[in-house]
Amino acid sequence: MGMMCIPYPLLASLHVHSSLSWDEFLAGMRELSSLHTSPSTLLSDVSDQGIKILRQLDVDSNSFMQAIESSYESGNRFWLWQRLVKEQGMNGGILHVENQQAIPLHDHPHAIGMLRMLSGEAEVWQFDKVSTQSATDGSQQATLRLLSHKLLKPGDTAILTPAVGNIHAVKARSPRCSMLDFFIPPYKKSERSWYTPLTGGLNEKQLVCTQTPEHEFSQT
Repeated sequence: MGMMCIPYPLLASLHVHSSLSWDEFLAGMRELSSLHTSPSTLLSDVSDQGIKILRQLDVDSNSFMQAIESSYESGNRFWLWQRLVKEQGMNGGILHVENQQAIPLHDHPHAIGMLRMLSGEAEVWQFDKVSTQSATDGSQQATLRLLSHKLLKPGDTAILTPAVGNIHAVKARSPRCSMLDFFIPPYKKSERSWYTPLTGGLNEKQLVCTQTPEHEFSQT
């Protein structure tokens, strides 16, 4: 199925542009978030076009530098987040992770996530959930299947969808790595879960984890 059944001027013209200013980039992402709400749209169409837009953003442009300077910063023990935009249909910013710091396995429920490495290197693992069951102590356990394991360098991209590769972990492999992250639609932080392996490591083809809701994990 093609995406151009509905007229979206900027998306339709992307193939003729070598680069996009920050304003053009935002216009394209807004068109994409509108397209996402159409029942005839495939998730793969949204993610493919989203990665195309991410790749064409001119990250050296003055408009992008100004957006960074105006960003809202937040963080925790795992990362620094520079939020560039948060709207009803999308959420995006720059994620920074320091040397050897790891962001544990977690998910972004119902969201299509699109990533472009800006600087440094990051090791990324993506998993699919096979099953969920209750443990004898009342906790939730999830069995995960390893989908991909990659080392991302500047210019590399990655995608997650609600059904494929949504559970993921990130580890910095340089003094600092920075990546542009956009989510369509924005996920609800309160619905996020974290996954702690009970045995084995992230390179296991199948992994049994304790699944902890956001409100409980944030208290640990």
